[in-house]
Formats: sequence, structure tokens, C-alpha cells
Amino acid sequence: MMRKVFNEGSLYLVTGAQCSLGRATIDVVSAAIRGGVDIVQMREKNASRAELVELGRILKDICKMNGVVFMVNDDPYLARHVKADGVHLGQEDVKKYGLPAVRELVGPEGIIGLSTHTVRQAKDGAASGADYIAFGPVFPTKTKDYFIGTDGLPEVLGLSDKPVVVIGGIDGENLDKVLFLGARNVAMIRYITEAPDIETRVREVKEIMLRRGSAVSKVNIRINGNTESLDKVLSIGEFVGSKGFKPEQVIVEHNNVIVPREKWRDVLLSAGDNVEILSFVGGG
Repeated sequence: MMRKVFNEGSLYLVTGAQCSLGRATIDVVSAAIRGGVDIVQMREKNASRAELVELGRILKDICKMNGVVFMVNDDPYLARHVKADGVHLGQEDVKKYGLPAVRELVGPEGIIGLSTHTVRQAKDGAASGADYIAFGPVFPTKTKDYFIGTDGLPEVLGLSDKPVVVIGGIDGENLDKVLFLGARNVAMIRYITEAPDIETRVREVKEIMLRRGSAVSKVNIRINGNTESLDKVLSIGEFVGSKGFKPEQVIVEHNNVIVPREKWRDVLLSAGDNVEILSFVGGG
């Protein structure tokens, strides 16, 4: 059985003094926690080792007192030193340390997260010893010089039961898009750290995530008049195949539009969709 590392529907804050408008990271994190953030990752690229140890211990205590998961970026030795809940690794970090060694360092209860930037990396990460994967950057962001878009997101979300955290340039303009595609866990940096009122900003984001998650958590499918729900993202072609239907004996209506058979592979069934499938006996 998969170990539960954090609740689905989590808002994940990545810190960074360079993108906090001069505000101290401790103050930013405290305000975000008051607003309801669920996970905090300490990612301070310009801090010295001594500064990271001091800050990490303080943030760990703040998070622990408030029931928030505390992660350290990149460095499993630092994560162990400050007694963080876990460590988040980049692709280069995995090559440097190796997941078995990281597991030894953080212990059996420690959380290991892994950044992935392609569907292939996400597949490998889902099958690895990591406890969750992050996928992105899905939108342009100042922290990266590239972005990968959202085309592969539905496939990644359906890879395994491990949590997927979607990251990269997510803000108030595009949050609904990733939620509509099925994302349940979202990471943010500047949209929170640069907010005039961090606590209020986090509350607003959490309300959107809760509303979207509760309202469209499933795809509603009616097959010959009977309704069932789909919990993961599939294409129409994949779903029809999973039911054992003969394609020539099926008509599919997706969000009130009849979908031609040759387009079934291209149309993904995402959270919030309504699908009518009529299967009949005889030729197509």
C-alpha cells in the first residue's frame, strides 16, 4: 500500500528571499501558514550553509507547530541536520546522491520529492523510490529559462498513485487551467511570496483549489443511460477500449459535441467533463 506523505489538494510553497520583495523568509512563511498553506520547501539559493542551518531549524519548528510539512531543497544532509520532514531533489541531485543513499539519510519516514521536466522523467520518477514527483515548469517563470507546457500533464497525473505536484509559473490567471486538467497539488513561488497580503493570497488560492476539487473531482460518464465516474485522465479511445466496446458500435458525445472516431485518441477525459456513450449492436 502506498505510504501517504501529504493530503491531496495541498498548496505547496517554495521559498526564496530573492522573490519576496525584501521581506524575511520567516515572515513570508508565517503569513502563508496563517493563510492555510500545506507544505513549505526551503529553497534559498543565495544563503550560506550556516544561514541555511539556522533558517531551516526555525522554519522546521514553525511548520511543526502548525502541522505543515517542511521540506529542504536539494540537500539530504541539510534535511537530516535540521530534522526536516524530507528533501526535494532535482534530476542532478539524484545523480549526485542516488535515491537509496538519500533514503538512508532521511530515514524510512522521511519524504523524498523529485522534480521532473518531461513525461519520461515523470514515468521514471513514479516508478522510483521517491514519494512524490513535481512536474514542471508548466508555464513561463523567472526561476527557469524554459517551460514545458501542460500537454503532458493529464498523462503524468495518471501514471501512479503517488502524489504529483504541478509547478512553474502558476498564478491567478492559469491556476484554474491546471486544476481543470486534474491537478490536485499545486506549488507556487512568486504568486505567494510577492503578494501584497500573503495570508489573504493563500486563502484565496486554497478556496479556488477546494471549490474546483470538490465540484469537478470526477468525470461523469453515462453509458447507455447508466452513470459512472472516472478518477483518472484517459482519452476517449482508451476509455472505450477499457470497456471492451467495438469502436464501430459506439457513438460518443463529449461536452455536448459528437466526437468522430478518428479524434478519440486526441480528446482527453478531464475532471469536469460530461460524456455520453451509446453502444449498440450492429455495424457502425
